[in-house]
Amino acid sequence: MAPKFFFQTRRFNFSFWGIIALGAVIGSIYLWDNDLSLSLYWRQRAAADPFLHDFARFMARTLPEDGIFGGQDLSYLLLLPYVIFYLICAVAPPMRRKYQFSSFYQSAGYITAAALAMTAVNRGMKTFFARARPGDLGRIKDGLAQEFSRMWEVGSQSPAAAFSNGSFPSGHTNTAVALVVLVYILMPTNRIRLVVGRFLLAISWAMLMGFGRVCSGSHYPSDVLWSIVIGLLLLGWIYFRVLRVPEQRTGKFRIYTANGELLWGLSFFMFVAGITSAAVGIRYFVTTLEWRWFLAFLGGAFGTFIFYRLMDRILVDPDHNQGIS
Repeated sequence: MAPKFFFQTRRFNFSFWGIIALGAVIGSIYLWDNDLSLSLYWRQRAAADPFLHDFARFMARTLPEDGIFGGQDLSYLLLLPYVIFYLICAVAPPMRRKYQFSSFYQSAGYITAAALAMTAVNRGMKTFFARARPGDLGRIKDGLAQEFSRMWEVGSQSPAAAFSNGSFPSGHTNTAVALVVLVYILMPTNRIRLVVGRFLLAISWAMLMGFGRVCSGSHYPSDVLWSIVIGLLLLGWIYFRVLRVPEQRTGKFRIYTANGELLWGLSFFMFVAGITSAAVGIRYFVTTLEWRWFLAFLGGAFGTFIFYRLMDRILVDPDHNQGIS
């Protein structure tokens, strides 16, 4: 029988998620009235402090966009090898059959699916909540004045602008949270000090990334807080409940469909896109009574139903309720 690692126990789950929930509640209560003032304070500090200014610029930079290595590239460099390996296996069946039962392949499939899911949720929430970034407040974009809105309130951006430039939640922080996978979930141990130490190491990087985004005026503290919370929830849900990676490693579960992790990730991406389209459509239809928004609602609702059914069939054999690949 394979050992049951500490982070798989009920005691750990209760303690860990209890702390996360308590932190989210306390943080949200505090930031409800202090979000804007904290954002303004750290922007002013960064403008006056060369170190903070350079730090914020470094954390925001990426090679593809800026041509200079930055903090975001570190997240990509640590995650991309897994994704590339999985995609190579996906297009080369002999290689997939050779490695599909290895822990590295299972980890790579999990990271690929989680990356798609986290991107979908992040972009979907940005589009729906349409929160203007701190640095854009008072400006006119797409004919709309960029006004402050609290966390979980619908903001003043257009859907198109919000999809690419919405503030809530933070995309950079969301990506950084995924490093929890590498230094925490993918290196299981029964030693509680190592569990806590690895988690703190990974989450510290996400917090540093979020702090840099606040200093640059790109995000509010609440954007960072909820990026971390939502990211951890998604990572844990996909790891334990969807792909059931611990059960894969003990042979108790096998994914039914070839390249099932990728197909599930793409289906979940479209599922979230459908929810977003339906939510945005009904919101704008109620306020404008324009039929295009009602059609967006209908299309999104239909897509949500289709891809929900598809997700349910990709990973598990419908006849035996068990993966057989």
